Amino acid sequence: MKKFFSKKKVEIIKILLNKEDFSLDFDMLRDYFKYNPKLLILTNPNNPTGNFLIKSDDFEKIQDFPGIILIDEAYYEFSGLTFLPYIENFPNIIILRTFSKAFSGAGIRLGYLISNPKIVNYLNNFKLPYNVNIFTQIAGEKLIDKWPLLKEKIEVIKEERDRIFEEMKNIKDIVPYPSEANFILFRSRKREEILKSCEEEGVALRDFSKEPLLENCLRVSIGDIKENDVFIKILKEVCYEKGGD
Repeated sequence: MKKFFSKKKVEIIKILLNKEDFSLDFDMLRDYFKYNPKLLILTNPNNPTGNFLIKSDDFEKIQDFPGIILIDEAYYEFSGLTFLPYIENFPNIIILRTFSKAFSGAGIRLGYLISNPKIVNYLNNFKLPYNVNIFTQIAGEKLIDKWPLLKEKIEVIKEERDRIFEEMKNIKDIVPYPSEANFILFRSRKREEILKSCEEEGVALRDFSKEPLLENCLRVSIGDIKENDVFIKILKEVCYEKGGD
């Protein structure tokens, strides 16, 4: 657990996940409810670990939270789990979604919020006029129209994610973590060699090794079959042909 203070003296408490499986310690979280915090933020699935911080069965553990519960569902289309139905009975829930992930629309910078009318009307008081430009609006509509095609591609990505995860489990010095998103976090003592080899082959990885609990951790986004096979080939070469035992 870490505490931070903004310039306006707003206290921000960050609770570290469990080291073994990156799960959320609800007992530790609930211990802070007694201070009447104003906002609880949960990313579900979490980034960069890819796991659920909260499942449907866990909601009862936070339903008495005294403030706003904000659940970031940026990767919902890959996970299939949403807390949207809870909004009717719990008016303090806010759901965040984005077009940046499953819709491949990161460049248009389009996202949206779902909550009860009272919260939405309140937030509208702080929304800038014309906060979404005409290009972004049109692009968003086009992407929605293409949802059947995008849904097919999402299913392919999920299948590839699961296939690559199983492949990675069988490679020495690679510890992949189960993911509900479109990426896989993995740990390896050969992190530097993997980064170098991937860079040489034009494969981009995210290095999270300096983050808490993520020593020697990298994250790979799932591509098409050919791209994924290149990545697996690199891992095998590094772990077996370049000094692997």
